[in-house]
Amino acid sequence: MEEELCDVFSDCMISPNPDASIANIQRHVHELETLVQLSKSPTYRAESHQRDINFAKDLIVTYFAQLIRQDSVNDDLESAILYGLRYLRNVCVEAPHGQEYLFHVQVHLLTGELILQTLQSRITLQNKSVISIPRICMQILCNMSVQQTFIQNEIWSMCYDRIFYVGLNCSDEVVRAYTCATLYNTLSGQERSLCDPLRGRPIVMAVLELQTCEWREFVIERLLQENFLPDLFDCLENQCHLTLLKHVEVLLKRDISNPYVNGSIYLRQPIIPENTCLYISDKFLSICGVIAQYANTRQFTEEMQLAMKLLDILGYATSLNTLYPNLHNQLLLVRAALELLRSIYEVDQQSDGGIFSKIQDTPTELNNPGSHTDNLKKNLIRLIGNMSYRNRIIQDEIRILGGIPLLLNQCRFDVCNPFVTQWCILAIRNLCDENIENQNVIAELNIKGVVNSTALNELGLEVTMQSGRIRVKQKEHDNASI
Repeated sequence: MEEELCDVFSDCMISPNPDASIANIQRHVHELETLVQLSKSPTYRAESHQRDINFAKDLIVTYFAQLIRQDSVNDDLESAILYGLRYLRNVCVEAPHGQEYLFHVQVHLLTGELILQTLQSRITLQNKSVISIPRICMQILCNMSVQQTFIQNEIWSMCYDRIFYVGLNCSDEVVRAYTCATLYNTLSGQERSLCDPLRGRPIVMAVLELQTCEWREFVIERLLQENFLPDLFDCLENQCHLTLLKHVEVLLKRDISNPYVNGSIYLRQPIIPENTCLYISDKFLSICGVIAQYANTRQFTEEMQLAMKLLDILGYATSLNTLYPNLHNQLLLVRAALELLRSIYEVDQQSDGGIFSKIQDTPTELNNPGSHTDNLKKNLIRLIGNMSYRNRIIQDEIRILGGIPLLLNQCRFDVCNPFVTQWCILAIRNLCDENIENQNVIAELNIKGVVNSTALNELGLEVTMQSGRIRVKQKEHDNASI
């Protein structure tokens, strides 16, 4: 049956100006509908059907021109156009012959023009069938560009100036989704052009503002993988900053949950480039002063919100020390974290009830929604602990700056910072790992009564004398883990 239908349409080329009578349009609708059914078959798509493609394309051109000249909606014209577009969409699905021939006869240019004419109000979009035109046209561009590098480049060049922006800002959710899919398919190698302030940046803004769109996640991930964030971050609005950083967090968590390749973490490349993480560190250092100012102003500004999110991201990134060795050695970062921790600790010591911490364990307090600064202390301690892991330079710097007693003073229950004691334990253990000087500091604090045995027990440590020298070691049979 399929071969017979193919034969029927083998000579279906139409004249440049077909008869537009109702009967003729309806006949074309029936013929195109049959082609649509045929094109659903992989067997059909695997072969070349140039005459059928030309037939559908020419009908679309002719009938769309008639449609935009008419004052009223013509259901037959719309049906013919839509069936023609559906056929062109189907015929290039996983079909290199179809993709290449559609490109050869410039179907991408046709669909681009149809998208602009329908979305830029040449004709009304209130009719449901008319809005289907840009939907299907975007699907055609998306299908044509799959695994076809030369087609991808041409479609990118065509869409970059206007079509991407118009499609991403369309009121129709389906058009936005397929525009984003086409953007993703054609993005390879073009990421840098999105930094252009006049054309590229509005496209990025439109992508970030999409809500429920799976392809949005793919586009943002691709951009982040290409070290895109440092080039554009300062040019975006605060809400876009937070959107990008949430995606950075997701990708860092993916690296954390899948640490090995072929049994070794050293063979891996991080999803997020280290330059991006270093930029995030620099950005945090440039604005982290607002955190200390919060105690006086009590104003949770956009900059404060951004600083908190950057700190959270750095906590994840610094746990990947083998993937981000340069980040792991940032002395300025650990100094800033210690200074902030000391500042908020002193503020809480001087205030009634605490601002950044709260030592209450009543059900009322525990069930209350978190404040803006919840987890701040915990995230600072996590950052310090991560950076001191097997890093002698950082370990020594923390000791020199008085960080060890500061960390020990955080070992207490805190409603605002869940598990803060456990993070302190991890940080102290990392600081003492193969570092006799740091162990001695803890031992001396114990002898002087600055830190008591109970606190050391919480840390799983004990003070001993070896050859007349004080030593701190992990307690035997201590199986505690973080």
